[in-house]
Amino acid sequence: MTKTQDKIPKEKTISVLHDVPDFVPIGDTYGDWIFRIFDRSQTTCKNYLSPNRRDFYLIIYLNQGEGIFSNGLKMYHINKPTLLFIQPSDIISWKNHLSNKDSGYFCMLKKEFIDMNPSLKLLLEKYGVYLPKGKSVIDLERIHLEKFDAIFQRMMQDFEENGPDMHWALGASIQLLLIEAEKIGNFLQPVKVDSNYKLVHTFFEQLESEIHKIDTGENTSSLNASDFAYKLGVHPNYLNELLKKYTGNNVSSLIKNRVLEEAKALLLFTDKTLWDISELLGFSDQSNFSYFFKQKTGESPKKFRENSIMTEHFSF
Repeated sequence: MTKTQDKIPKEKTISVLHDVPDFVPIGDTYGDWIFRIFDRSQTTCKNYLSPNRRDFYLIIYLNQGEGIFSNGLKMYHINKPTLLFIQPSDIISWKNHLSNKDSGYFCMLKKEFIDMNPSLKLLLEKYGVYLPKGKSVIDLERIHLEKFDAIFQRMMQDFEENGPDMHWALGASIQLLLIEAEKIGNFLQPVKVDSNYKLVHTFFEQLESEIHKIDTGENTSSLNASDFAYKLGVHPNYLNELLKKYTGNNVSSLIKNRVLEEAKALLLFTDKTLWDISELLGFSDQSNFSYFFKQKTGESPKKFRENSIMTEHFSF
């Protein structure tokens, strides 16, 4: 059932998906909002992996920093100021090479924000920065920084002031950003990725596919290492070793973390009972689900749901 696999080489390589903690607070970011902007100099940005689908688009502006950014099977060496556009379904990661010299901004915008700004929506469609055409990563020069810094600083100011026309002002700034980026037109091309990285990416795609079945009410396959290894045509031990190398976690840990995120979403955004959620997530009964959830979060599912009514939860 499996192909013969050589041992993973031990030579020093860049672990693209390693050291998960904190590129940006992505994951499933809970709360009733349609736009957010953060100053990267105020947010720890070392290394990050976001294998989960999100319900918002991202704009990331790096005016200082160096590292490797991956988006799906595309990998980019970032060593200059860069502008990145990331759609909700993208599996992304970042490996920072200069942890103390990383600055810029990132914006999170939901579809509702785009829909309420028709001219912005048309411009996004025209320039196709969120389409798979190689236009999502834009290489900037130092001479561009003053202009782009000013656009993001204005967005931050409008966001913090929270005036009655905030969303219109933010939409106008993003349109200006798109126009200036298109004028530069220096789209960074990805570098080639190896077969091991492709296997890691495929694993996360399959994991997301199985989790998505929960949302649509379909029957999910058994979420365990053996089943995923079988689908990928490799031995479970090899898959564990590979994921451990690239992410710092084995198959079981990655599955549990993803199930936990789905559990949080079901608790916050549906009125399903704990029993129903337990069954959807594949637990044998409610008590096992509650034990798993409390082990991972420090509080019961019921308490989490109650506490989250007036509180935002971020997933890293």
